[in-house]
Amino acid sequence: MNRSTIIEILLLLVFAGCTTVTVDRDSEARARSHIRLADSLESVSAFPEAALEYGIVAELYPHTSFYPTALRQAAFLHLHPDNGSANDSIALYWFQEYLRASSPSPERRAVEVCIHLLERIWTLRGSLTRVKTANDSLTTVTRKQAGEMLSLASQLRQAQSLEAELKKVHEELQKLREVDIRISKGREKK
Repeated sequence: MNRSTIIEILLLLVFAGCTTVTVDRDSEARARSHIRLADSLESVSAFPEAALEYGIVAELYPHTSFYPTALRQAAFLHLHPDNGSANDSIALYWFQEYLRASSPSPERRAVEVCIHLLERIWTLRGSLTRVKTANDSLTTVTRKQAGEMLSLASQLRQAQSLEAELKKVHEELQKLREVDIRISKGREKK
């Protein structure tokens, strides 16, 4: 290798390094711009839009210093009670991404607690769904049994009515027998 080739290679390496620094600075500036916009949107309670801006930073600028903040804020905004498009699943995704990207810190511990609470909520929702399904089944069975009981009550009343009628008929027959016996005795005496 001659001297001019070595100089060309060194110049290429220097320019390539400078380009990387310029791209990184540009990414930082763009990410900062999105973060500022997201903060502004959040301050005026435009939570879905703010979450979108944080999501843009998280998706497009993962190598910037704003990445962990964007992940955490996107997750929190997807849990915000005033966010009409809140979504626990999306929040959980962003929280898990945050745990992968962040180092131990108080915020990380808070995120771990949030993940645990979200998982607990899902477990409780599942239990609630099962209880609701069981309740609906029991309600259906109860209604069916109530209908059957009304039918049985009606049949019981009919049976009691028939029994009373049968008793009257039996009494009439008894009276007729007595009359028949008296008539028979009266004929025998004659």
